[in-house]
Amino acid sequence: MKLLAAKTATTATNLSLSKATSVAVYCSAITIISVVKNDGTEGGTDGTVQGSITLPAGSVTVINKDTDQFILANVTNGTYTVVAAAGV
Repeated sequence: MKLLAAKTATTATNLSLSKATSVAVYCSAITIISVVKNDGTEGGTDGTVQGSITLPAGSVTVINKDTDQFILANVTNGTYTVVAAAGV
């Protein structure tokens, strides 16, 4: 796994994480991660949820998304690290 950016704290708002297409997610507690369609806004809580997954505490999971989609957590107990991005 190639790390392409510094880790970013999970947030309860939409994050595009630049041109990320694959994100490693670490969760220190049970967390629901959602991918939001491009009808949402950066930093908002709007948009259509494309899909969600509940991740267990202490897990590291890679989530793939399109560059124009957002990633959203229900809690702020983890980190995102970009491992693949468009144009890189």
